[in-house]
Amino acid sequence: MAVTIMGEEQAADSFRLAAEIRRTGVRTGVYLGSSGKFAKQMKWAGEQGARFCVLHGAAEHEAGAVTLRDVVPPTRGGPGPS
Repeated sequence: MAVTIMGEEQAADSFRLAAEIRRTGVRTGVYLGSSGKFAKQMKWAGEQGARFCVLHGAAEHEAGAVTLRDVVPPTRGGPGPS
């Protein structure tokens, strides 16, 4: 599992979220790079071997929710998410 940091305002929340996920036994990394660009963070998540990426930006913060994104898209003709 990978957790993004979409802005400085959400950084502390992203680290808390990662800690909560780790407590469930799921290996979790937090993006520590300097780029806030979504595509760069998704690329990083894939390079780390993460299957899913947790997005927690301003919109999610306002809604009190997160977005879970599939890091590895299904291949053409292959099975989708189960």
